[in-house]
Amino acid sequence: METRGWLSCFDLSEQKCAEEALRASEERRSKLAENSSAGIALVAPDGRFIAANLALQEMLGYTENELRGRTLLDITHEEDRGATETGIAEAYNGRRRVYRVEKRYLRKDAGIMWADVSLVFVPANGSNAAFFSAVI
Repeated sequence: METRGWLSCFDLSEQKCAEEALRASEERRSKLAENSSAGIALVAPDGRFIAANLALQEMLGYTENELRGRTLLDITHEEDRGATETGIAEAYNGRRRVYRVEKRYLRKDAGIMWADVSLVFVPANGSNAAFFSAVI
């Protein structure tokens, strides 16, 4: 009986250790995005912004909440929208792993910003919904 109790305690310690490692890993990733000089965004499959780091917010002049109310196409220069739609569709449908392009964004102050964009589609797994990861 004691051995069984000890094993349960050991299993619990292993689980806590694994949870702590996962938490630390998630914290490192979060800090990387927060402190990056590159703009980083998570975008839903329908193009809506899920999250944007401070660098991207400063580049575009929008707060994260303002970006959440927009889509990638909303802030893409009109002449670049067709190519952007095509690239996103190809990434989403698995025809292309990374969509990389130099394109124009519309800033909040009506200025235009040229940027090199790498967009990767991350499929859903388990309880995590699918999303695009963009580095700008």
